[in-house]
Amino acid sequence: KKETEENKEPIEEQIMRVEEIVTFYKDGLRFIDLIEQANQDVVNLFNSPTLADCIQAIDFFVNIRHYRLTWPNMEQNLRLMFRLIWSVDESKCKAITQALVKICFDV
Repeated sequence: KKETEENKEPIEEQIMRVEEIVTFYKDGLRFIDLIEQANQDVVNLFNSPTLADCIQAIDFFVNIRHYRLTWPNMEQNLRLMFRLIWSVDESKCKAITQALVKICFDV
């Protein structure tokens, strides 16, 4: 009995650990909420006249897909993104092609 009492973690440390876990989960949920809120703003960047904005929006969705994050209209947004393949801007076409490879082949 004496050995098990010595090996037990003090209750204060257990409480601290649980509080850290709760904080971690709360931060995770807050992060997911921010990503979902940013979603429509990022979709709007697909039509930006600035190439850098468009490419960053593409990268955003590639990263979201890479980390397997999903939300209700994710597939629709990916379809909107892939429509850029028909763009007259060669840089956008190249960015979409690279994104397609990364998403479909998990590169």
